[in-house]
Amino acid sequence: MEAIALVPTIEALLLQNCKEKKKQAIDLIIKNVGLVGFLLKGALQHIQPESDPEQKELLHLISSMIYFYTQQYDECVHHMIHSGNEWFKASENHCETLSLYFQESKNRIIRKYIKTQGAHGEEMEAFMETLLSQKNEDGHDVFSLLGLHITTKNIEGIDLFIKENMQILCNDVQMKFLVEEAKQARIYSKIFPVIEEIWSTGKNKSYSLFFYRYLLDAYLFRKDEKELKDFLKYLAEERTEVALCMAFLVHDKAPGMSQSISEDIQHASVHKLLTGQFQSTTYQKFLSEKNQANFALLAELSKSQSSKLSMNHMSLSFCNGIMNCKTANDTYLRKNLEWMRQAKNWSKFVVASSFGMIHTDSEDPFEMLRHYLPMASIKSSEKDDPESGGALFALGLISVNSPSIADSFLSTFFDTEMESRRNHILHGVCLGLGLTRLGTGDEDSINRFKSVLYSDTVTTSEAAAYAIGLVSAGIFNLELIKELLTYARDTEHEKISRAVGVSVALQLITAASSGTAPISEMQSLLDEIVADSNAIIRYTGALALGAAYVGTGNLTVVGKLLSMVSTDSSDDVKRIAVFSIGLILTTKSETCKDKDSLLGSDPVLFKVLEPLAQSHSSYVRSGVALTLGMFLAGTGNKKVLDVLEVLMYDSTTYVRQNASIGAGLVLMQVNARDDPFYKRIVKHMHSMTKRKSESGAARFGALLGRSLLDACGKNGFMSIFGMSGDLSIKSVCGAILFSQYWHWYPLVPFISLCMRPTLLLAVDTDLNLVNDFSVEIEGPQKEHLITNVSVAESKKPGKKFKLLSLSGEAQEEEEQEEQPSEVDEIEEKSHIVKNFERFTPAQQRNSSLAGLPSIIFLPKNKPSHESSQIQESAEIEE
Repeated sequence: MEAIALVPTIEALLLQNCKEKKKQAIDLIIKNVGLVGFLLKGALQHIQPESDPEQKELLHLISSMIYFYTQQYDECVHHMIHSGNEWFKASENHCETLSLYFQESKNRIIRKYIKTQGAHGEEMEAFMETLLSQKNEDGHDVFSLLGLHITTKNIEGIDLFIKENMQILCNDVQMKFLVEEAKQARIYSKIFPVIEEIWSTGKNKSYSLFFYRYLLDAYLFRKDEKELKDFLKYLAEERTEVALCMAFLVHDKAPGMSQSISEDIQHASVHKLLTGQFQSTTYQKFLSEKNQANFALLAELSKSQSSKLSMNHMSLSFCNGIMNCKTANDTYLRKNLEWMRQAKNWSKFVVASSFGMIHTDSEDPFEMLRHYLPMASIKSSEKDDPESGGALFALGLISVNSPSIADSFLSTFFDTEMESRRNHILHGVCLGLGLTRLGTGDEDSINRFKSVLYSDTVTTSEAAAYAIGLVSAGIFNLELIKELLTYARDTEHEKISRAVGVSVALQLITAASSGTAPISEMQSLLDEIVADSNAIIRYTGALALGAAYVGTGNLTVVGKLLSMVSTDSSDDVKRIAVFSIGLILTTKSETCKDKDSLLGSDPVLFKVLEPLAQSHSSYVRSGVALTLGMFLAGTGNKKVLDVLEVLMYDSTTYVRQNASIGAGLVLMQVNARDDPFYKRIVKHMHSMTKRKSESGAARFGALLGRSLLDACGKNGFMSIFGMSGDLSIKSVCGAILFSQYWHWYPLVPFISLCMRPTLLLAVDTDLNLVNDFSVEIEGPQKEHLITNVSVAESKKPGKKFKLLSLSGEAQEEEEQEEQPSEVDEIEEKSHIVKNFERFTPAQQRNSSLAGLPSIIFLPKNKPSHESSQIQESAEIEE
């Protein structure tokens, strides 16, 4: 009450012309503004900062305070900016009643700075720099200024900040902050010149691993092979384990460039990683040694399928290919040659192509396919052999990670085959050559494929369109895209038009996030094709939106796609729009604890698609089923499986088909035997494969879903993220092309491009296994054991009678015997996974390697069990 009584006094003193009286009024305001500021609105007209140059900043501060308490926040911020040093002096030493003002005024000026980015005055820039360069109570820099520069996309500010604080380049936590925030603000690629300039002015072997990864991405972005080679050579001499990590990342992200630079790298271990020789050998050794594929299940499935139907040949070939993917175990095919020989036409093509899934990364693919590959010199009179076409496709699948093995053979064969133009064989060689040149952007290959495409022959033109997309994957070429779209509009064949659309989408992969495409050109192109009157062109637009914004989580684009789902007149467009939503909202949730899982919330993708699972459109429901499965694979999410289980009983055939495939994907690497819910879904899926009344398409889906449970011999799962943990263009291509099995079953083998082995691998600088390396996993081991769900109908067990003792002693002894085992189960709070053992996504989520690559490179003689390097990484993640 005493403070309120001062208001008339303050106003009276301000009306005086005497400087001393005004000074008294100002002192009273400063001491009591926190209590009476809301009553001083009338005093503002008497406080004119410009009329008193000596006290200008102080008067601005007082005006700012009064405007704050009278809830005129824009004026408050305006005067705050002009108060300069007076604000900072007062903020360091003020009474408790002003705490609210200083905290809120600080928050409001930051919001205004972000909102008006690019239109700041010099005074505001100076004020913000001083504000955010302040130290916290412990004296440590809180990096507020860097965060603000990133939020406002101020590249010059980021550059200046880093150069003034070079120590952050050696700090994992701070560099991780820079990397993640830059990606979220979509300016990651714009900071590349800053990182490159720092490295060119002075190399430093003590920089953080995150800095080296950032620099690597910069060289890959510019495709600068010379700088990349110099970078790897320097690290090979100074920090060999980091050089190995970088070489591994290069091969994982850009196999073509990796092969190209490997010839000039002398370091033996780095060379092996760049060529992919080490990865191929190691993965195949792991998958073949640990193969737990259930051949009895395959035999049972084959007995229940009629050999007269070509679809059964296809589905069983795919089953075997998926279950033994990358294991090099083709026993089933070789033992059932007679059954497989009954296949005809495209079924033969599929049988041969399944060898590619099984023998991926094989050192000698020609030996594996010697019975199926056609001769190099072809006579036009020779017949068109589907098996030969499938073998050529298989050759591409096997060599996709080491293209030099088969590239020259396929290229020569393609030129020769151009004369005879046999459908099956040209289809296979187009796909095979497209795979070996994936992401290279080779213009000569594109022109050769265009000559096949423009022949307007359905089968071969379709394959040529896919091949163009593979070669140009992730490379935005507006001229080529427009040429292809013109042809898609002109051709009368719907299959060719759709294949061209998929090709365009492959070229746009990561276009929005990588910075490889001019945003204005890309956006105008997408807006044009999404609004096209031709349904197939709109189909292209919907898929291209998903490909361009893959993994970005951009909700604005998701909103556009949801609008297409609800309003487009074409069912196909609706279905592919749902799939594109999955591409955009996909995350590394299978191997890391994302924000949703930490908060106990459902994945964003599930929240968006769950309502669509009840759509009146069967095409939308089928799209939801496949999309949830593909982009939440290996998570075992029970809410997702609840939705998929309902869809497995849908009245529409193709909805049941996709729901079965989706359920199989979600259940990958999950212990389905010991959980009644999982077990029920698997048993229903198995019953669908045997039910004669079930339609062929639904049975096909059930067979694929059942085989996905045992993918890679139960040691692999599907993901569009590579072994490095980063988005893999190769895997995104595989996911998009696999989704096209809806129109063309022989595209199913492309799923092998998305298959990742689930292993823990730690090697030293000589690429030898570190035998005593292990990782501790939270939770009991039982949840992650390899199990087989028993599907055989067993007889009802007879009743068992318990013998009761006449004395109570025996019963007490029995209870005591049972008690220890129960205690053991309760006490198992964690378990250990040793090096070169199965390491499931669920185990990785609950370990110190959550969100990090499961391939680790250690210096020699490094303490291996939960090494300091891993512990540091865990601390960074937390």
